[in-house]
Amino acid sequence: MRLSDPSAAIRWGRAAEVPTEDPLLAGKLAAAMTRGIQEGEDPRYVKLLGSLKHFSVYSMESSAGSQRFGYAPTISKHDMADSYLPAYALGIREGGALGMMCSYTSVNGTAFCESAEWQQQWARQKMGFEGNIVTDCGALSMPKPSAEGSMDAAHNAAKGLAAGTDLNCGNGFDGKQHGYTAVAAAISSKLATEAQLDEVVGRSLGLRMRTGAFDPLEGQIYTKIPVEQLGAQAHHELAEDIAAQGLVLLANPGGVLPLSLHKKTAVIGPHAKADRQLLGRCAPPFADDVPMRGLRCERRGAAFQLLLRGVSDPRQVPESLAAPAAGGGRGVRQLDQLQQLLLARTAAAFSWRRSSRC
Repeated sequence: MRLSDPSAAIRWGRAAEVPTEDPLLAGKLAAAMTRGIQEGEDPRYVKLLGSLKHFSVYSMESSAGSQRFGYAPTISKHDMADSYLPAYALGIREGGALGMMCSYTSVNGTAFCESAEWQQQWARQKMGFEGNIVTDCGALSMPKPSAEGSMDAAHNAAKGLAAGTDLNCGNGFDGKQHGYTAVAAAISSKLATEAQLDEVVGRSLGLRMRTGAFDPLEGQIYTKIPVEQLGAQAHHELAEDIAAQGLVLLANPGGVLPLSLHKKTAVIGPHAKADRQLLGRCAPPFADDVPMRGLRCERRGAAFQLLLRGVSDPRQVPESLAAPAAGGGRGVRQLDQLQQLLLARTAAAFSWRRSSRC
């Protein structure tokens, strides 16, 4: 859940993924969403594992030549306690979150995914966190200026195990083997122990057991939730009502609102129809409540003209879909069979909801 990162400036570039700059509000939202994800009608099992991210100090995409990969700020203990940690504390203590994702950031010389101070001492011992911690993908192979970025893979793996990082996402960005692919080398070199490995494996398998992953499916109600429940009309309407209640109109100069049915309105900017971006980039693009559609639904019969419909910069094509374009540069490659199958199933599951919208 991208609720735990504070967003104090829209210039960050990913503010659409987080709800607020207020650590207290972010924490309350994280706790509520965690309970909704994990708790259900059957007290025997955890419905889903809620994961808070990105732990922590993850509020910069790129700035003045610095990138989020290996970003290494110096943060005071006061700023950590006042700005970056409250949302996680509430997500753990009030929400009972059973997962966290550690960030790419190195704070005060130590990468978060390799920091026993924050993951073991603060999260597990002080906050009582009982879940598992997964790296952001490739975080155990971050480049400099992180001090850990200059270590070899075995040392990185050993540091991750010692810090209580349970799962490794991705082996790095350079095609080499990084992260927990080097656990065996770390143990054989006596940089880490089998007891440490047993601990992280036991934690992750234990959580899977709490979800019922190894129990017979008969009698498990959560495994019978149909895909049509995702994005259901009732859920859509609830989200719309929550959004409406959370908006405050501070001023309406000239009585611009409500929009006139008798005048043409220009909708300017690429986000007018950018459903994927408005969902936080990582979500599948099957939501259709984009501004242009909402305006047309609310003001039926009015005329709207969309300007700057999309972003054509090829640098914004996701790496997963990028391929050399004709004449050089980047283009978009064909989807492989698995992606096509997943998209087809998603489209079939959501086609009924799309048709029911105005």
